[in-house]
Amino acid sequence: MPELLVVRLGFIITFEHVVLFFLRLIAWLVPDVPAALATKIKRKRFLAKRSLEHNREALRSVSKACGPGPHPLFPPPGLSLAFFPRPLFWPLPLVCPH
Repeated sequence: MPELLVVRLGFIITFEHVVLFFLRLIAWLVPDVPAALATKIKRKRFLAKRSLEHNREALRSVSKACGPGPHPLFPPPGLSLAFFPRPLFWPLPLVCPH
């Protein structure tokens, strides 16, 4: 009788490990994000980077045109962006405000 109990327990443990192995194998084979969605995400990331680079170039040209000194698009030194009244993606003026 105890031998039969050991065999049953061994079968249950082995079966459980086989099931877990196949579950892990299937989880590894099936991608988390569909290929079409991954492509869209990569495209959005590319466009966002390109847009940020364009805004940096415009900001540099405005900063060069205005010269040295405090600029209304940047918070003063030592002031956190949390206290800055403008949102981060405020449309940038392309003329010097001085």
